[in-house]
Amino acid sequence: MGSVREPCLLCGEDVASWANRVTKAGLLPDDIARIHDRFLDAAHIIAVRDDGSMMADKLKPVCPACHRVVDKLTNERRKELLTSIGYC
Repeated sequence: MGSVREPCLLCGEDVASWANRVTKAGLLPDDIARIHDRFLDAAHIIAVRDDGSMMADKLKPVCPACHRVVDKLTNERRKELLTSIGYC
């Protein structure tokens, strides 16, 4: 999977835009520093509950908000979104 500096595969938000947004919402610099390196989640192309793989090539970088959405989708729709190129 990519580095923490890459944007979310689905919405395009990166750690810099997220930090800017949450600073305006009141998150303190020390809080942001602790979260910064763990900004992106790894979404499974096929859900683990359905025997999805933990291999890196079966994971895609998404922000926490998009990850919550992806987790509610069918495996067919997850695969469609997470293997598409570019942002939605």
